[in-house]
Amino acid sequence: MRILQRMATVLLTTSLAAQLPLEEAVQACLDAGTEEDYVRRRDELLQRGDATGDALLTALTTRPEPLRGATKFVVPFEGLQLEVHASAPETRAGDRLLPVLYAVNWSSQFLHDAVHEHVITAEVPGYKPEQFSDAARASHVKVLNTIAWRTGGDPDALWWTGYSWGGHACWDDALHRPGFVRGFVGRGGGPRRVYYRLLPNLVGTELLAVCGRKDDAELVWNLREIQRTRKDLGLSFTYWEPADSGHDQPLPGENDAGEALRKVAPLPPPQRFTLLADGANVEHPLFRVLAVDERTVKLPERITVSAQQSPDEQRRETLRSMQKHVVSVRWAITTKATKTGTTKTVTLQGKGVPKGRFAFRAPWFQVGDDVRVMVGTRQLFAGVLQPDPQALLDEARRTGDRLRPALRLVEVAF
Repeated sequence: MRILQRMATVLLTTSLAAQLPLEEAVQACLDAGTEEDYVRRRDELLQRGDATGDALLTALTTRPEPLRGATKFVVPFEGLQLEVHASAPETRAGDRLLPVLYAVNWSSQFLHDAVHEHVITAEVPGYKPEQFSDAARASHVKVLNTIAWRTGGDPDALWWTGYSWGGHACWDDALHRPGFVRGFVGRGGGPRRVYYRLLPNLVGTELLAVCGRKDDAELVWNLREIQRTRKDLGLSFTYWEPADSGHDQPLPGENDAGEALRKVAPLPPPQRFTLLADGANVEHPLFRVLAVDERTVKLPERITVSAQQSPDEQRRETLRSMQKHVVSVRWAITTKATKTGTTKTVTLQGKGVPKGRFAFRAPWFQVGDDVRVMVGTRQLFAGVLQPDPQALLDEARRTGDRLRPALRLVEVAF
């Protein structure tokens, strides 16, 4: 009897899904509470006659009305239901996209006061994922992308902020998910030294940091070292260090950081990038590292430095030694005129990365582009770009990104 009841429930759900307008069916699919439920809904959706690639792309990217005032909504992530609290200016123009500031932990009305009349602000109260974990990074990306789509956010002006562990998370997320945000405001937090080897990933990201001079000495040293080397690394880094503050709130300088955020201009998407990785799942919007040479990224248990060096130089020598223990993927997108139009060619090079996945996303690519993907002289893909229905849904479910949808995925082996 129970088996028959479950079968009847599944048939009823399938029938209802088939009757829903496509846009509503897509939303119900992406909102599924579990991955098992998502896969079932996705497979049902893909059986519909109207679920063509073009139709799904339209359904995915059609925005709700821009948010004015406050709202709450749920983002499903790995079995969790993350409740987002978001707010936008009541007086915003209906056709104006706004920057989005997602506070991975809020803790700062001072920063909020500088920005809340000009940007969309949001948080997930009580959510504290495991620090420095891939799950934390993935959840912060998905929540931020979902906020942008739900509220009328500008995909070229997405930001993270956080205080204390949230400040650490801003650095950790941006280092392991470069290209997803325009910048961040890290407060009372900074990068772990083990991640300094990934600092070149932050080229093109606006880095704003506030930390009290009396805070943890190691944390302050880390931030000062980035300040010292920022030009050599090509980083845009602005640092406020109030002399009389420790690990407390509010921090003088937070208001200035909020004002600085509002003045940051969008950047055109880079056509060339080198993605450094210290493990699998490091990801740019265009490329996800699926596996690495573990021997290359593994750090030695001990790093020998000269006893004749100063403590600062010993730290720097340690950091230089760690820089060797990374793998990389480089790509360039070139456009060439042909007799029938233009062709965009993606040329990929990998070092210590046996496999990954390339995503054709806007604004780099559009439906109808004539594209090729090359690894050396091997051609992995060639053709006119059309949306792949399953890729559209799977990537929107995974990353929350409905403003820069993945039109098609290409598996890459180096």
